Amino acid sequence: MSYACKGYTIRIKYNMDVQKVEEVYDQHLRINKTLQIHSGLWPYRPIKEKLIRRTIVFIMMAIFIFPHINGMRTWCGKNMDLVLCGENFEGVLYLGVVTLKYYVTILSEPRIMQIHKQIAKNWSTLTDSEEQSILIKHSKQGKIVTILYLVYLYAAGFAFSQVSMVPVILDYIWPLNESRPKILIVHAEYIIDPLQYYFELYGAYCILTFVNLTVLISIDTAFSSIVYQNLGVFSIVKNRLNAVTKRPNEKKDNAYELIVGAIRLHNSALQFNDLIEMSYRKTFLIILGYTILFLSVGGVILIEQTNIMQFIRLAMIEVGVMIHLLYLSYPGQKVLDYSSSICQES
Repeated sequence: MSYACKGYTIRIKYNMDVQKVEEVYDQHLRINKTLQIHSGLWPYRPIKEKLIRRTIVFIMMAIFIFPHINGMRTWCGKNMDLVLCGENFEGVLYLGVVTLKYYVTILSEPRIMQIHKQIAKNWSTLTDSEEQSILIKHSKQGKIVTILYLVYLYAAGFAFSQVSMVPVILDYIWPLNESRPKILIVHAEYIIDPLQYYFELYGAYCILTFVNLTVLISIDTAFSSIVYQNLGVFSIVKNRLNAVTKRPNEKKDNAYELIVGAIRLHNSALQFNDLIEMSYRKTFLIILGYTILFLSVGGVILIEQTNIMQFIRLAMIEVGVMIHLLYLSYPGQKVLDYSSSICQES
């Protein structure tokens, strides 16, 4: 066969694989696909479109990280202010980690495409009606977890941005003889007067908050939805083993085929689990280090903070970081629970 024919055959196979992945995600994982498209992480979009979206994200992160770096230079040096120094350090840490997490996910795109291909293969090969219902059940569970996480993070981001607007709203609803002191959405060292351009700065940070939360949600929910897909396969393995034990009079050949099929499927699920781990382990290493640093510095800032509104604003961030870690740890615990239950059943 000529190289041209081989290339054409490979291209046809690739297009068929992509079509299967798109169909599965459109039917069962539409929210995750939509989030990844908007954040520039859906692998099957045109290269130009992905490049534009990714460039916008990187530019926004870079622009907004510099005021925090300047803030660290100002308040972490001779004019030491522990609270402002810590807040700017957290700002640099947060934006830096989101950017790094985004970059690592982009680098992991080939492995993530393998994961998508395996998910599509599971849906096309596990055609038994009962097994399909198990996959659908776990897809719905993953969807519920995705929606809860999405709603929480967007609500938390909205609440965080609204805290700084409380004095402005109170001045409008319940005016005093003089305006209440404005609360900056983020305390950093800007090249402009933050009070003179208060509303412009507020609007810019609201846009940034929406963008970086969309990036976080798309990456985190992609991971959890993939894990729930594999949990469905583990559940099918368990179901097949139960089918053998519940039918003691089954012919030996049929029982043998059921057991062999369950073992092969279990091995496939374990290999898929390894692929997920290889694709996301760098991201988790980054998150673990970031969480330890962020919570440690944040705890010191909260202790030193005397302004109640600032305390509430910063406490919301700390709680959000802990929930973020819990959300990413929960699917891993589910995998351990399912694996243990299969061992107990067998």
